[in-house]
Amino acid sequence: MHGHARWAPGSVTRASWLRGRPSRQDLTSAALSTTANSRWSKLTDAFLAGLLQRAPSRADTAAFVASYIREWNAGVKYPAGISDLVALPAENFQLAIVTNTHKEDLVLDHLAAMGISRHFAAVITSVRVGYRKPHPAIYAAALGQVAAPSATTVFVGDTYQADYAGPAAAGIRPFLIDGADQDDIPAAQRLRSLSDLPRRLGIS
Repeated sequence: MHGHARWAPGSVTRASWLRGRPSRQDLTSAALSTTANSRWSKLTDAFLAGLLQRAPSRADTAAFVASYIREWNAGVKYPAGISDLVALPAENFQLAIVTNTHKEDLVLDHLAAMGISRHFAAVITSVRVGYRKPHPAIYAAALGQVAAPSATTVFVGDTYQADYAGPAAAGIRPFLIDGADQDDIPAAQRLRSLSDLPRRLGIS
C-alpha cells in the first residue's frame, strides 16, 4: 500500500466540538469529504459511460467499484510487524499519512485492517485535497491539517518525486525508502526499509 507517514513533534490533534456543535474545521472537512466522494462518483460514471456506450445504472457502478477494490486489494501486502513499528514513533511524534488515491476508503480500510488507525492524527488524500503528490498543495494541506511547521516535519515514502523531491521543495526533511540505491540522494536520507526509521529519528 502506498501510505506515507508524516512525523512531527506534538500531541495528536483532536476534532473540535463545542456544546455538541461541529467546529468550522469539522464542517469544512465534511464538505471536502462529500466533494471527494462526488468527484469519485463522477469519474466512475464517466468511465463506465464510455465503456458501456450508455449511462451506467447504480448496479453497474456498484459492481464496477466492488471489482476495482477487490482487484486493487489483491495486490496489497501488509509489512510484518507494522503495528509495533508504527506504535514506537507514535509515542513521541504526531503521525499522519499523505497518499495519492482515487478512493479514500481504500486507505482507511487498510489502516483499520492493520490495526494502526489509532496511531494517526490525520489521513490526507489526493482525492480530498484535489491535487496529487508531488503538487505543493497536498503538502501544504497536510501541514495545515496537523498544525505542524515544515521545519520540524519529516516525510517518509518510497517514490522519489512524490515522497522525496516534493516534500523537500516544501521545506520538509524527506527520507526515501530505497534499498536498491536507485536514486541519487544523500546516504543520510536513504532508508533500506521502514524499520530503519526509528533509529534515524533517535527513538530505537
